[in-house]
Amino acid sequence: MWGDGRMYRVHKDGETRVGGFLEDYAGVADGLLALYQTTYDVVWLQTARNIADAMVGQFWDEESGAFFDTAADAESLVARPRDFWDNATPSGTSLAAHALLTLWGVTGEPEYERVARTTLASLATGMRQHPVGLGNLLSALALYLAPPQEVAIVGERDAAATRALIDAVQLRYLPDAIVAAGKPEDADAVPLLADRGPVDGRSAAYVCRNFVCDLPVTEPEELLKQLSPLPLGEG
Repeated sequence: MWGDGRMYRVHKDGETRVGGFLEDYAGVADGLLALYQTTYDVVWLQTARNIADAMVGQFWDEESGAFFDTAADAESLVARPRDFWDNATPSGTSLAAHALLTLWGVTGEPEYERVARTTLASLATGMRQHPVGLGNLLSALALYLAPPQEVAIVGERDAAATRALIDAVQLRYLPDAIVAAGKPEDADAVPLLADRGPVDGRSAAYVCRNFVCDLPVTEPEELLKQLSPLPLGEG
């Protein structure tokens, strides 16, 4: 469903057709980022980033500071639709904001933060007045304001010491934690790992905010202490 820099919506009888909408790009990108934070296979991060970049290029409107549901080169309509309500399934807008914030946490790319922040700001009144209808967007806002805790776990991915640090994060509900794991040489694909290495030959975890990190730790218990929740808006 993804090829030639575009996402498609329908595959039937051997034919892939119908250009994807915002929710298709954003939902797949957000799902792949969750998959990356489960497996730490960089192919999922790279693919999510490619899809997100295409999403911003095709659906983001700089003049209005908002995402639209149809691509800029899609069939012209009387009015270009924009549905930002989170109903039985989340809106493309809220999925896009969450995916971009996650990418910001892993890559440090300021453009992801800017587009996500502008999206959230454009719907601030709606979130205040109709929170029940914008639940997933509020989750993205909570992640942004927390602020995100970027966790870089450095070591051989399958080593017992690395797995112990990963499990410490994965086995707890930490909605504001964005986690990357791998070897230092993975830093080209995963910028959060850059300039961070093992400690005395042992797998290490770095807890960062805006890419400024606490001292590295090698024990799961110490990692969890650094990940203690902060009051909303502090950090």
